[in-house]
Amino acid sequence: MSSQSAYNGGFNGGFNGGFNGGFNGGFNGGFIPTSSAAWVPVADALLVSREGIVQADDTASHLPQRRALPTLGGDPDQFLAWGAVVRKQTLIQEILSLTRVVLLPDQQDDKAVTSRPARLALQVRDATDKGLHVTALRRPRLEDFADQLSGVLASAELRADRAAEIFAQLDNAWPFWQSMLPLRGERLLHTQVIFDVGVEVATYVGMRFKHGFGCPRPTEFSPHVQALMPTPGHGTYPMGHATQAYVVARLLHRLLAAACASVGTAIEPLQPLIRQAYRLAHRISDNRVVAGVHFDIDLWAGRRLGYAIADTMASLAGIVATPDDALDTAPPGPAESILGVDEACELAQLRVEGTLIATAFAAALKEWAVAV
Repeated sequence: MSSQSAYNGGFNGGFNGGFNGGFNGGFNGGFIPTSSAAWVPVADALLVSREGIVQADDTASHLPQRRALPTLGGDPDQFLAWGAVVRKQTLIQEILSLTRVVLLPDQQDDKAVTSRPARLALQVRDATDKGLHVTALRRPRLEDFADQLSGVLASAELRADRAAEIFAQLDNAWPFWQSMLPLRGERLLHTQVIFDVGVEVATYVGMRFKHGFGCPRPTEFSPHVQALMPTPGHGTYPMGHATQAYVVARLLHRLLAAACASVGTAIEPLQPLIRQAYRLAHRISDNRVVAGVHFDIDLWAGRRLGYAIADTMASLAGIVATPDDALDTAPPGPAESILGVDEACELAQLRVEGTLIATAFAAALKEWAVAV
């Protein structure tokens, strides 16, 4: 594998290596070999063991204890009985089937702004297949990116201090998140599934936006950028790592708000944790600018998209507890004239019942009930 391909995995995998493996390697590794090669000696031992304990006349059989097949189409109880990987794959398919990225006409009437293309929007489909608006982004002009190049060059001064952090977050940012959570990993297995799914959905939706916008990277504007790593092989806008990081922070915020609402406790004691989550999301995102592979505008577009994906997942799960956006204390972003003034989000109108993501959220909320 080339170094270019390896680093491209930084977005395509992003957090995925940390989340998709997550705690699973720790728990499964204690009981089950994690590679096919490791199974060979175990398989040999199993063959010998079976020959020693199964007799020739042991031919009795029985039906599974449940005695009946689950409801055709999907039983929530059966869903939670599947392995974590199966649940993630099923949830990703469900969410992607209910969302779409569409082209919208531009709202910009200022004739002084020329060559402004239309926007891309994220929509979610309700029970009638109507597309409800979640968020939209406008593609910046080349001049907008050029104006931000000085910020990229100035950020390069931080590379020596942040290099270890930047490369650690390339493929596995989970240790950074885990270090701030009040519960041990084995008590947050359903929460981990929610995070995994959010990151994967962010990857697929983010790539669709990146392809639609097709924006160049900083290295295409100046030979002085000299990025800390090979430039990924996809567009710069919106930032994938920002989309993923803000999905995780926002999902944590939504889970904590919903957990507090469900047991009637105040969320104020958990506000420091929520602030730290948003600060970490911003730090992970800003590190990509420092590394020289993104503009600051990419970060803010990824932030908006990450919020939207997390809020869409929460709405599909029937979570209505309203988070306090003031807990995200990130510094002011670029003017809306660049990102685009967003229409009102229509998630409050969403009416979808019986989703598997609702089952997954309910299981995750039970994990947090003991902490709030």
